[in-house]
Amino acid sequence: MKLVVKSLLLVGFLLASVQASADFSQAKTGCYKHSMSLPALGVARVRVVELMSPAICYRFCKLRFFPLFGLRNGRICHCGQALLHNAREDAKYCQTPCVGQPSDSCGGPNYTMVYDISRVIVNGVMPWPPPLPNTKFLGCYKALKREQLLDTFDYKPYDLTKKYCLDSCFSKRFVYFGLLDGNICQCGQQIKKYQWAKNCNLPCSGKKSETCGGVRSTEVYEITK
Repeated sequence: MKLVVKSLLLVGFLLASVQASADFSQAKTGCYKHSMSLPALGVARVRVVELMSPAICYRFCKLRFFPLFGLRNGRICHCGQALLHNAREDAKYCQTPCVGQPSDSCGGPNYTMVYDISRVIVNGVMPWPPPLPNTKFLGCYKALKREQLLDTFDYKPYDLTKKYCLDSCFSKRFVYFGLLDGNICQCGQQIKKYQWAKNCNLPCSGKKSETCGGVRSTEVYEITK
């Protein structure tokens, strides 16, 4: 009984703390396979069976200073510092309705929908520039050791823009493009070993109103056209 009361009090606090007009549509980074041996996110989690929703999970993980949160099986919230693997699946596997807000989906059985907290829109304010058409933002990453995150390397000291990088990589039939150090465009068929980063805030050398990654951190997009 005490455990139930504590759970309800936690839910009530989280609900009261979440801004009513939070929009999570731009914060989704993908649907990832989950297993006990290899979860998508696994540092911490809260199971709120009665009232789980994206807003509840967002607030729970944000209060604990995690950059990512994930929802699984309609009722389970995960928080994490980084994705534990990059086996992204079709979004159709993450369509289980949230038990606390059935109009939203909360992952699926054995699948976690992962969100980037920095891209949640609160009260109409987007903390990141609007995405380019025909692209899907995947996150801000730091390559492990000395390995490049993506395959190719194009140094543009004065005129790099997101559109230039998108068009350049698309013309070469790459699946992904990334922006690094404010003046570097990368293209690739796969994302290599990485860890999550939070410093993709450098202006592009060719368009100061856009961001082009960060110091040794790559802002990665999937090309969807």
